[in-house]
Amino acid sequence: MKNEEKNWGEETFEVRDIRKKGVFILEDEFFNGYARILSPYILSVYVCLCRHVDKDQKCWPSQQQMAEELGISDTTIREAIKVLEFFRFIQKQRIGKGCNNRYWLLDKKHWRKDFEVIIKSLCSPEHKEFMVTTQTLLVKNIKSLCSNSKETHIKETHSKDIIITDTSTNEKNGSTINSIISLFKEVNPSYQNFFARKYQRSAVERMLKSIGEEKLKQLIKFLPQTNQMDYAPTITSPFQLEEKMASLINFLQKQKNKGSKVITI
Repeated sequence: MKNEEKNWGEETFEVRDIRKKGVFILEDEFFNGYARILSPYILSVYVCLCRHVDKDQKCWPSQQQMAEELGISDTTIREAIKVLEFFRFIQKQRIGKGCNNRYWLLDKKHWRKDFEVIIKSLCSPEHKEFMVTTQTLLVKNIKSLCSNSKETHIKETHSKDIIITDTSTNEKNGSTINSIISLFKEVNPSYQNFFARKYQRSAVERMLKSIGEEKLKQLIKFLPQTNQMDYAPTITSPFQLEEKMASLINFLQKQKNKGSKVITI
């Protein structure tokens, strides 16, 4: 079947030919049902795996390769893989040290469809940290799912338990997070977008717990300088700072050893 040319007013264009290489298939059911409860990062990783599979529905991209292709961190890739396994979208096989994992895309008949059970499971104590870390289910979608459940008490109890700690539990904590985000104005003109992004606020909250408010503020205030220095990690957001914290501190320590003026963490 030859590609057809389409007309839109005076413009003529050619639609894609799915027989050509560079086109891959995704299940409609995945987007129709699961896209509304999974985070964009998890969707992206699944799409990436679909892109790499061979005719046997098997692939073995490294986590680093997927991170580079999608522009997200290795940590996010690992967390997304856990979620995809949990929902039975994929089967992972560990090959050994120094070798990439193998992934098989499972037939949709194996996918978990028991959303109510999944919600209950992820709200249980043993999965709560997994829930918060991966941002698997969005709160607004959980409320929607629970409202359609016969067991309405889920909506009243568990929906509160799984709110990701990006909106503070008290005004003081929220004010502190906002003040930290404001400091990124010097390295990112679009810093105001961070106030509404859950993963950015969560990153700030975790860093506050790990290194404290004063040390965190010192690091952020030093970013305009380090971002211009050779071999220093480029950091323009809270999430990037959390991901590259070790690299930044290591760089600062090396600068200190050379006699440069640096912050001591």
